[in-house]
Amino acid sequence: MSFWIVQTLNGLQLSMLLFLLAMIVVGGIGTIWGPLLGAALLTLADETMREFGDYRDLGLGLMLALFVILLPRGLAGLGQLRRDRGRSVHGGKIAKIK
Repeated sequence: MSFWIVQTLNGLQLSMLLFLLAMIVVGGIGTIWGPLLGAALLTLADETMREFGDYRDLGLGLMLALFVILLPRGLAGLGQLRRDRGRSVHGGKIAKIK
């Protein structure tokens, strides 16, 4: 006797997919550690806001919107921003350490 299991896209799978995409957006694409930082930050925020029930989704959505507006490159873009500012202070050249 054989059984066929059909997987459908239900609400739980869709919300998990959106949560994973949000981790990538918050962390930033282009590095390995960016999405890992995004995953850690969103997981921590999700666990912190768990007691607020339905407002948790609103808080996570607001957090995602703020990251898209304020940090379009995500957390990984912060490192790039710091490196760019360091170069502009030194006249566009990377300072050599002796």
